[in-house]
Amino acid sequence: MKGYTSVVFLSPETTASDSGILLRPVGGVPLFLRTLLALQRAGCSKLTVLAPGSGAVSDRLRELARDSRVRCPVDWICTKENAARPEGRNGRTGSEAFLRVAANQVFDFQALRSLPPPAEGEIVALGGPAGGLDACGAGLPESIVESVADEGAWQARLNDLARSGKLRQAPAPSYWQRVDSTRDLQEAERKVFHALRDNEGGLEGFLDRHLTRHLSMPLTGLLARTPLTPNQVTFLSFVVGIASLYFFAQPGHGNKVAAALLFLLSTVIDCCDGEIARLKFQQSRWGGILDMAFDTVIHTLLMLCIGFGLRQDLDKPVAVWLGIACAIGSFLACLFTLVNQILETRTLSMVSTPQESTVQSKSRFSRLIEAFSNRDFSWYLLLVTLLGQLYPLLWVFAFGVQVFWITLAVLYFRDHSRRRVRKCASTSARVD
Repeated sequence: MKGYTSVVFLSPETTASDSGILLRPVGGVPLFLRTLLALQRAGCSKLTVLAPGSGAVSDRLRELARDSRVRCPVDWICTKENAARPEGRNGRTGSEAFLRVAANQVFDFQALRSLPPPAEGEIVALGGPAGGLDACGAGLPESIVESVADEGAWQARLNDLARSGKLRQAPAPSYWQRVDSTRDLQEAERKVFHALRDNEGGLEGFLDRHLTRHLSMPLTGLLARTPLTPNQVTFLSFVVGIASLYFFAQPGHGNKVAAALLFLLSTVIDCCDGEIARLKFQQSRWGGILDMAFDTVIHTLLMLCIGFGLRQDLDKPVAVWLGIACAIGSFLACLFTLVNQILETRTLSMVSTPQESTVQSKSRFSRLIEAFSNRDFSWYLLLVTLLGQLYPLLWVFAFGVQVFWITLAVLYFRDHSRRRVRKCASTSARVD
């Protein structure tokens, strides 16, 4: 629904002074604000709110609509004073496609993002006629558009369209919950947290998905109730990672085990920053780059610190040189990973405006990075540390990481040279 106008209607029940359901938090974000932010993430470029009247609750909802995370324009229309139309102030009733959304619901915005636009005069209902998510094509009759804010009249119009073959039902979103009570609110929060298991295209391994996520989700639930931002959680992960490096550089098996556990904790917290960003709609390209930059520092110094620690344990100076070789190779490999995440691909977590689209590279370069650059390594490192086999790991890593970054370099420059050849051939063909 990229570029659409979303019409968000508020029912009298949800704005009543004794209700306040739209002000209740779901995953640390008030329900009404979550609806607006989800529509923005779905690609909607304008939001029109239809409110039944004024009052204390409506005033607080208008304040929420001015949240700094809401970047697209929000038009607030009182249905008692204006016609209940998507473009009521401009008189373009029914001439443009729009999305009709009930404010008191949570839903998977990706279902809207990938929804094909409806045909002219057609309505597409997600999850059934009573779902509260209706994509409306251009050219709808006046009587239908005027009933947008009236739930009963809208359902009657949908029934008429169904009989005439103008109502099409799309598959329900992966999660959806209408919120009319405290029990609905609890179920909505459960579904929102469960949806965090989808990493939005980020790099994720088998152990990361099945073990690390199970540890990070409860911690995310706690952190989401604090004022900590995702970037602050990223910095917390970095600090724990630095503590892990310190203990790896110290002599003794106990210090190494403590270091491996701290490194795993750092990895778990590293999951939390992305989960909180998605939960609170605080994703940003800067946050993604900061996360990758901190990861680069930690992974570059990791084997170097292990080498210093093993030098004291085994009295083998070669361990330091192996650590230096690992640090150089890790830094170069991390640079190529940064290049892939910033230039080659753009995951949904890195898309921060409705105008941007995701980009998924299918090159061998990107596929190789996605196969090896994930957080599963923290579990392997803990196992190797417990078994006391860090010195053999240092040898394997010192040579393996060189092969890895050299292979990445070859694939990257080969793929780009082929792209330049194809681009030149395409330009020559157009000139001829």
